[in-house]
Amino acid sequence: MIPGDIAISAMPQADGRIKLRPLAVLSEFPRHGDLLVCGITSQIWNFVDGFDVAIRKGEPDFEKSGLKKDSIFRLGHLTVLPRSKVSGSIGRISDELLNTLIANLTAHLAKSLR
Repeated sequence: MIPGDIAISAMPQADGRIKLRPLAVLSEFPRHGDLLVCGITSQIWNFVDGFDVAIRKGEPDFEKSGLKKDSIFRLGHLTVLPRSKVSGSIGRISDELLNTLIANLTAHLAKSLR
């Protein structure tokens, strides 16, 4: 698994439940190889403009992602998972889309420094 891969794994939800869901690998942490991932949902109403990123059928990244429905990458739904808990990739997003996700997250975190 490398940044930009799309996979399916059990992820903790806000209510404490664990749910199998698609996720995007954003980064690999040094030494132990744990993965920073963000959840992906088809619940478009959850979209946070200027933060989350949408992906829709017909877009080049959608076709390669392995996703089945229009979806959003929920940057507010981050978790760190051990590499062993993330199964094989179902698809991949472009470096451009990955960079957009990381830039949106970085910009949000930078606001906390003000």
